[in-house]
Amino acid sequence: HSEGDSTHLAASDTCVVTIKKKQQSLSWSQETSVYVGSSLPLSATASSGNKVIYEIRSGSEYGEIIADSTGSYLLHGTHPGEITLVARQSGDSIYEGAEMSKSFSILALEQQTLSWMQKADTMVIGDSIVVEAVSSATLPITYTITKGAELVRTSVAEGRMSVVALGSGIVEVTAQSGSDYMHSAATSSFSFTIKKKQQRLSWSQETSVYVGSSL
Repeated sequence: HSEGDSTHLAASDTCVVTIKKKQQSLSWSQETSVYVGSSLPLSATASSGNKVIYEIRSGSEYGEIIADSTGSYLLHGTHPGEITLVARQSGDSIYEGAEMSKSFSILALEQQTLSWMQKADTMVIGDSIVVEAVSSATLPITYTITKGAELVRTSVAEGRMSVVALGSGIVEVTAQSGSDYMHSAATSSFSFTIKKKQQRLSWSQETSVYVGSSL
């Protein structure tokens, strides 16, 4: 606007200025597979520095999004399959909203197996043996007597169980290994028989006697 002067008339004009919000972008680089039963932290970030939220676009039957105690988000695998997530930052008074998607593989747990390195088929009362099982996943093993516990005395050290036979009967030993983020739990058992000791008779003596005498 100009007021004018002795030579010029007053004049004015109008200009419209549009102020736009800033564009923001999302960055999302991370591991894209997780085993069933495990959780994977989600790590998308926004150039605005604002918090990113997540939702499932497809494959909700294979996993779920959970929040931990700090408010961070994780993908928790529930069944093997493919799941697609959307990371979204809705924007604010300065930044426009932004979103991007990423697919993840939910992997089935690998089946671990237990192998008996040392075991027995039969024992005799008073005998002792050492039994040992190993896990294909190299996980720790626990042992229990699941049948005939009253017939034996046991102790465990360094991943092996010592068994001392106390009575006759059938004994069952069970080895168990727990699960981890990629292996399922496993159990294996075997049975053995504890037999009574054999006794022998010894009979060495004179084998003749006279009539009327005793031997």
